[in-house]
Amino acid sequence: MRSSRIVFVLAYVAVFLLTATEPARAQANSLPAMIRQQYGLINLPLPIETDVSCGVTPVQLLKGDAARVEDVFYNLGTAACTLRHGANVTTTTGYLLSPAGGFLSENWTQDLTLQTYEMWCVCAGAGNNIHVLSLDLQ
Repeated sequence: MRSSRIVFVLAYVAVFLLTATEPARAQANSLPAMIRQQYGLINLPLPIETDVSCGVTPVQLLKGDAARVEDVFYNLGTAACTLRHGANVTTTTGYLLSPAGGFLSENWTQDLTLQTYEMWCVCAGAGNNIHVLSLDLQ
């Protein structure tokens, strides 16, 4: 008798959970509205772009920033470049960016907090440009 009551209660709870509906959300009519609604943001992340000249001595591309949610680095130069989260970057330690288009992307959904740290660069030759794009919460 007791087991039949437990089965009944479990079945009732299952039916309740399957038929319960989530409160209706307002329909987003644009990508910014959808992003604000999904993540509860008032302002969208601010894109910041710059080009940094990098050569055979380490150069800082980005300072640490706790508000940064994503960063992307493109090697626009003709020499291989290496990136690292520290001034101790060398051409053999870090993330290798191949010449003319090699890139690195970091974001909070895949890399947790990596994009919030400083980023340094060194290249195998002088006169290379690294295009830097970051998105910061406002």
